Amino acid sequence: MYKFILLLFSIAILFSCKKEEVKDPLLADNYGNGMYVVTSSGVSYVDIFNNSVVQNNIFQQVNQTSILSPKSIKLYENRAYIVGNRLYVVDINTFGLVAEIGGFQNSVACDIVSQNRAFVLDKGESMIKLVDLNNFNIVKDIETGDSTKPQFIISKPYTESSFILNGGGVGQSKKDSTLVIVRYQDINVPLSEISAVVELGYNPSSAVISGYYIIVLCRGVYNPNDLSNNLESSIYSVHVTDHFIKNNFPITLQNIYNADNLLSNWDGSIFYFTANDASGNGGVYILDPVNYNYNLYLNVPSDILAMTVEQYADTDTTFSYTNIMYMNDVNNPNMVYKYNIANSSFVDTLVFDAEILDIQVQVD
Repeated sequence: MYKFILLLFSIAILFSCKKEEVKDPLLADNYGNGMYVVTSSGVSYVDIFNNSVVQNNIFQQVNQTSILSPKSIKLYENRAYIVGNRLYVVDINTFGLVAEIGGFQNSVACDIVSQNRAFVLDKGESMIKLVDLNNFNIVKDIETGDSTKPQFIISKPYTESSFILNGGGVGQSKKDSTLVIVRYQDINVPLSEISAVVELGYNPSSAVISGYYIIVLCRGVYNPNDLSNNLESSIYSVHVTDHFIKNNFPITLQNIYNADNLLSNWDGSIFYFTANDASGNGGVYILDPVNYNYNLYLNVPSDILAMTVEQYADTDTTFSYTNIMYMNDVNNPNMVYKYNIANSSFVDTLVFDAEILDIQVQVD
């Protein structure tokens, strides 16, 4: 009898201590296609295809937590990858947190490659860190060189390679000049090994892939506080598989400094980039990728660009498409301007709650 009473007492204690399972509420599909803007306070969203209303800090609102030192965002299929002091993986439609991964000193950018993996650039440790997106952990470190400060990555599927730019820092003593190529797959076998290192101009900053070549923009040396020792920007064209520099390159951009944010329009017929002139004045430049002629396009001091194609109604039944450029304003760091390239006109100004750090657009 005593044992039976003791058993009942134990069961009562067990059930009284058991925590009730709390299920997370279903999150609404409020996002998806649109513009995602990383600011110093988090991530904001704009439905640019409908009302263009700015929704600030959507990560905070959805997940009830903040991003540590947000830097950039990568949109890939049905997920967004937010790079801060940690890598945050979210559902692109709900912006609900799927996973967060630590182990970085100063991560700045990422790209998604085959076998559900991510390359994360850790500028603080001069490393590329390979992240398994199935188990959400770092599985390999790839050194890019002592104090090289990797800062930009672009991948090309048919070459099964990622191209990483070691961007250096401000001033002569912190410059770098290398392009690191990492092979991430051999047929269906996952890899993560450096296949080549190419010497370029000082401080490569951004790139686009055009046909069989990767076009790399190099900042040169730029110190806004000491213009006298600056070195001009340059352009290189590197074959994506053989890794040789194309004939007649590099091309020095005369009286152009601090060039960055190279991007192309929808068919690759025109390139754009941000830069400063010899007096330190910033602007957006246009570049012909055939003869590499360039000139000032917009007199807006900008250091972040994004491009997309948007649909406009010509009549009630017909539509047209045009290239739209989004740019920040260095002098008004919480503003983004929307520029219609076809009409050569600014069509909107978007105001955010903090300084703009990155702009990316999701289009199905």
